[in-house]
Amino acid sequence: MTNLPIDLDRHRTPNGRLESRIRRMAANSGLLAHLDHNGVEIDVMLLADSLRRWIEAMEQVRVLLRQHQNAPEVREAMIKTIIEEALKDLDLLKEREGTTL
Repeated sequence: MTNLPIDLDRHRTPNGRLESRIRRMAANSGLLAHLDHNGVEIDVMLLADSLRRWIEAMEQVRVLLRQHQNAPEVREAMIKTIIEEALKDLDLLKEREGTTL
């Protein structure tokens, strides 16, 4: 045996890390006392909050990309193509997120 801490997250999948993080946040915030044992309400609440922040961030990025799309330094075809592809990706993500709201 050793007294050194073990990094369990290193052995988890990305989904496992997310689930563990959500459980830790819920346990440390005292929300578990008011919810069922499965913590389903916590998951929904935390995921809905992060989704709102994601959509807000996505909108801010879209505005910045559109502002800089026609700037003189962006006349280069490669940079313009990257911006256009990023805008398409953001639109696609928004459509997918909109169906889950």
